[in-house]
Amino acid sequence: MSNQIIIRDLRLMASIGIHPHERTQRQPLLFNLAVQVPPYAGAENIEDVVCYETIVRHIDAVLAVGHIDLVEQLAEQIIATLFADPRISHIALRIEKPDAIAEAAAIGISIERAR
Repeated sequence: MSNQIIIRDLRLMASIGIHPHERTQRQPLLFNLAVQVPPYAGAENIEDVVCYETIVRHIDAVLAVGHIDLVEQLAEQIIATLFADPRISHIALRIEKPDAIAEAAAIGISIERAR
């Protein structure tokens, strides 16, 4: 039995990519996550739960470290950071670059990891 925290279409700016223009200007990324956590029967305080704001702050912190070449690297770094919280048992993460290819709405990666 578990609950799932859902974050949909979180838009953050990042320095990411292998092309020269991607190294000089930040670009938007879209994040979609489903994070499995224990059920919160009887939880009364924010400290008793995995907070979606904390998840977003962790993603921001990974992006703040500096330039990342590959979306795959970014996804793995975010997963590792979030799994520092032992209450998280499973993460489904999709990262999209909406401005990467003009003919596409977005390109990206989708990964799932479980403990």
